[in-house]
Amino acid sequence: MDHIPPKNEIPPQKYTIINRNEYWKVMMFSDGPIFIKLDKSFKNQLKKVVKDTCRFQLNPMYELTICPQCEHRQLDIKWCQNCESRNFVFNFGNWTSGDQKLDQFIQRSQFQAQGPLNYLEWIPWTEFSKVDFIAKGGFGHVESAIWNLGPRQIYDSVSREWKRTGQHKIALKYVNGSHQYLQEFLNEVRSHYKYISENNHILHCFGITQNPKSKDYAMVLEYAHHCSLRNYLDMNIKTISWDDRFVILQGIAAGLKYIHKENRVHQDFHSGNILIHQKGGNLYPMIGDLGLCRPLNKNNENFGIIPYIAPEVFRGLGYTQAADIYSLGIIMWEMLTGEKPYKDHPHDIHLAFKIINDGFRPTIPEGTPGGYRILMQNCWHKNLANRPEAREVKHAAINLKDSPEFKHLIRKRGPIRENLIFNATSIHSEACYISRHLQFDELRGESCQHPKWPGKGWDLLKKKLITKHDQEIEETQYRYISQEYDLLLDIDFLHKPLLVESRKIGNGNKLGKRKRKPLKSIPDTYLKSDLHCVNSKKSG
Repeated sequence: MDHIPPKNEIPPQKYTIINRNEYWKVMMFSDGPIFIKLDKSFKNQLKKVVKDTCRFQLNPMYELTICPQCEHRQLDIKWCQNCESRNFVFNFGNWTSGDQKLDQFIQRSQFQAQGPLNYLEWIPWTEFSKVDFIAKGGFGHVESAIWNLGPRQIYDSVSREWKRTGQHKIALKYVNGSHQYLQEFLNEVRSHYKYISENNHILHCFGITQNPKSKDYAMVLEYAHHCSLRNYLDMNIKTISWDDRFVILQGIAAGLKYIHKENRVHQDFHSGNILIHQKGGNLYPMIGDLGLCRPLNKNNENFGIIPYIAPEVFRGLGYTQAADIYSLGIIMWEMLTGEKPYKDHPHDIHLAFKIINDGFRPTIPEGTPGGYRILMQNCWHKNLANRPEAREVKHAAINLKDSPEFKHLIRKRGPIRENLIFNATSIHSEACYISRHLQFDELRGESCQHPKWPGKGWDLLKKKLITKHDQEIEETQYRYISQEYDLLLDIDFLHKPLLVESRKIGNGNKLGKRKRKPLKSIPDTYLKSDLHCVNSKKSG
């Protein structure tokens, strides 16, 4: 039976297929408006009619329409890519950054834009006011400012145009030396721009500007009301609830899942690169600095903050998605205690060595709920195969929040123990929480300096004197640490050349491609998701 809505609900489109609460509606001017009430039995038939008539599939995430101006299909009733691209091209001559490469980069994003949030702008410095310094990082700094015109985020249904918001608070993220290494800067902007979307817990980028004094380029980013997670914990650790912790953890895991889905890694994941926004009265975490904080002319060097770096990265195996998960485990500990990790230790080669060889991790306070403890320990586990994926962490956080263990804790506020509240005066003078260049060579030999050190990825286990053929020789044992193998080798440097033999590992498989081990699950009391983990008394 046809459903006829009020006339003011009839849009001036040739065809409109809209997913509403009650009905789908199809309107054809040639025959007058036809409104079809949709039920489950009719839905598939309607989809077939739409596909055959309009030559495209329905997408539940968008309202698919035909533009009344150009009669091209559009992904959103409020955004016609064909019309918007043409308007962008007409406007190309009205602005320039002064650099052809940068202009072409921005123009390409505009020409390919599929929605109001999917393109970049060149924003002249003159459009900003009330510029204030916020914080300094290892390879740049951040300022806040008012963008006087604001982004195009308001849709006028009468004129069918996107209009600017007016004064809008934003953040300016500078990268040192970006005017000298423009191509490298654009590569990093591209990695951030790739994630532009409406609701994926990734910090939104509006465009690029240039400071006329320093000549450094800056990304114009969404402003986070509570700044970084580290700042939020400093200010709110006495009042943060378990509900807040799980909201933040779910959001962080969702953003990380989105990054990992694109086969990328963050590489510098810590609480300073997680921004806390406020949306509709709720906390909304966003991941920032998607590789932007690395020095632009030294992309091959290791960098970061030692407490957040996974053991295998120290060994020289490089950054992986599992390394991001390790960092997330450390961040979970921060949210638990409000402290900075390893604040009473110098952040040097000795701390890194303890993390690698001794399995040293932050102390978990008494009274920590069991489910949260297990999830955290599995995130920072020394074995990459035992760390959960980002999607598993997200599901685990959701299920933990609904578990019986947390129902009576969900409104409890503050740290797990009052005496663990962060105290700035107790930070070691050599602790460093700013991303920096790190040299790991000293961690890859016999403390690690043996003249015949086999190379990258090998970890010294022990050295001893033995007697062979009436000669006293030195036997050195190494373990090869990698994502592909895990085996022990006995190496006699003084008596015979280095030979590597295949040995059987674990379940009897010969050395070869690593198979993920079957892992125990978090007890059902704590968790009802598909998260795999190892329940160990040690921290990993």
